[in-house]
Amino acid sequence: MKAKILWSVLFGLFAVSVNSAQDKPVTIQETAETFLLENGFFEAVISKKTGNLMSAKYLGQNLLTESRNTGAAMWSHDTTSPNTITQITIDPAKNNGERGEISIKGISGGRPMGNGPGGSFIADIEIRYALEKGSPGIYTYCVFDHLPEYPATSMGEARFVAFLHKNFDWMSIDEKRSKLYRLKDGELDLSKYQYTSNIHENPAFGWINTTTKTGFWLINASVEYMSGGPTKVEFLCHRDTRINGLPVFLNYWRSSHYGGSSVEAASREHWKKLIGPIFLYANAGDDITAIKKNALERQVIEKAKFPYAWVNHPDFPRTDQRGKVKGKLILKDPLTPNKFSRLRVGLTAPDYPITQNGVTRIVDWQFDAKNYQFWTVGNEKGEFEITNIRPGKYTFHAIADNVLGEYAKTEITVEAGKKINLGNLEWKPVRRGRQIWEIGVSNRNGSEFWGGDRFYENDILKEYPQKFPNDVNFTIGQSDFRQDWFYVQIPHVENFESPEANTMPEASRQSLARGLGVDEKSPNIAETMTNLGQSGKYASGKSTTWTINFSLPNDLKGNAVLRLAICGNGSRELEIMVNDKFAGSIKDLRIDGTPNRSGSSGLWSEREVALDKSLFQKGNNTLKLTIPGGQVVNGIMYDYLRLEAVE
Repeated sequence: MKAKILWSVLFGLFAVSVNSAQDKPVTIQETAETFLLENGFFEAVISKKTGNLMSAKYLGQNLLTESRNTGAAMWSHDTTSPNTITQITIDPAKNNGERGEISIKGISGGRPMGNGPGGSFIADIEIRYALEKGSPGIYTYCVFDHLPEYPATSMGEARFVAFLHKNFDWMSIDEKRSKLYRLKDGELDLSKYQYTSNIHENPAFGWINTTTKTGFWLINASVEYMSGGPTKVEFLCHRDTRINGLPVFLNYWRSSHYGGSSVEAASREHWKKLIGPIFLYANAGDDITAIKKNALERQVIEKAKFPYAWVNHPDFPRTDQRGKVKGKLILKDPLTPNKFSRLRVGLTAPDYPITQNGVTRIVDWQFDAKNYQFWTVGNEKGEFEITNIRPGKYTFHAIADNVLGEYAKTEITVEAGKKINLGNLEWKPVRRGRQIWEIGVSNRNGSEFWGGDRFYENDILKEYPQKFPNDVNFTIGQSDFRQDWFYVQIPHVENFESPEANTMPEASRQSLARGLGVDEKSPNIAETMTNLGQSGKYASGKSTTWTINFSLPNDLKGNAVLRLAICGNGSRELEIMVNDKFAGSIKDLRIDGTPNRSGSSGLWSEREVALDKSLFQKGNNTLKLTIPGGQVVNGIMYDYLRLEAVE
């Protein structure tokens, strides 16, 4: 028996009361151009041409902007095609108004589909919307189908985005980014990168209208279709980058930021993927705290219902068509107790190669958006259970705080309706030798370092020369990485107070203005450009050397290895010196733009540099890390550093 909504509120501005709405059946009406789904609580109009959500109302209140003729909420790859099929896939007239669902499917026929910021993709695209009785929200999901006869194709980025009504003025992403967020008339706000956050850790996010005390949220019951795994950072909410930018929320399933991700389909390859369902949820409450709390509680309810029994699509397995995998990780490390902190385990597609612009790279779980991923959190004992796994062949992965690297086990085959017990899995982290020293916490971000808890602040990089006028000089056994190590090694700007350090270059101003289609000299736009310049991110700095001081009681008997875990990068290279002698360099660092885009983490990688024992001496030693000069955002974000003696 469906649970009744217990609360009842009268809205003077709304046309229908909660009590009367919850008993109304779902209905579907259609014209030549649109579908209309409504249930008393929620009303949605969907375009039969594009699959875009043209309007949405909650108890009569507009949730979406009315200023976009092409649609107010949409999937980036729509169904526009000379051959479009529309149908009612769940007819509420046949189930007493309990549920209704509509489908719009665009047939590619080998032609590119979609024209959003991520470009087009050659695949048939189906978009569905579903509404249930008594529910103040609507579900939507999208299916890509690249047929074998279609040519090869590559996806730039892919997302669902909603442009909300201008009166939504409180943005809620995570604990640090929940705030009143209004714009002045004519203002252009370009601060969106300050609001990116972890996708897995924030499955419910949205906006609140503080006048009507109404919320509108995007809820993920599952993130099995998302790219990048449990460390992935992306846009969730921000202001649209137009004058008087509207509040928006986004679901970037094929990420294009902080290292991005990959979806490529070859000719003669049949590739399909179902994205979602996501739940667009409206609610109301006495205050902001109550509205946010209710949205988070609703996410828990939705998660418990996943996989949704009502979804009837060949590419969406039911609960009995999915599998489970459980087991226990046993940590075998001489310096780490067998007790896990923030253990995350997952099943992902095996690594595979792709070639782009003549360069071949391996796609791992951090970069993969083509396949499904299934992650969960294990307990401190190492016990885990991954549920609702689609049948297939997977690689099992585990990462945890305070453990450098990851555990991987290949050839895991999941079958429909079956459970797999992997038993005890011994995880013996790699150690090249005796640990001489370590800096930081291996947690795949730089949050523990000074400034790392404020990475999103627009002018945080300006604090580096104030806090570290002579750059980082860290002494093992005396210094504290929480106070004495900046969260990103950046080129050193001598004077952040100078006009040059606080001004966006003219070429950058013009390029940005052209891209946004605005006049850079109009007062509000000029103010925005000035504010961007004052962040200091366009300043140039000299090469920066960070020094690590340490003592050796004896000469090394063998060589050493410097192990660097990098969690974000904008630098071309890194040079290593030991006791002022050149020891090596890394020149093939992958740039993911994380320092430039106010990110907390990007693509994680571990790099090792072998160091000859002749470089070291008994007694005091120094190891120096130097990055080249350049724009201040061209820096390296360290997750963790360790020096080991190979004896």
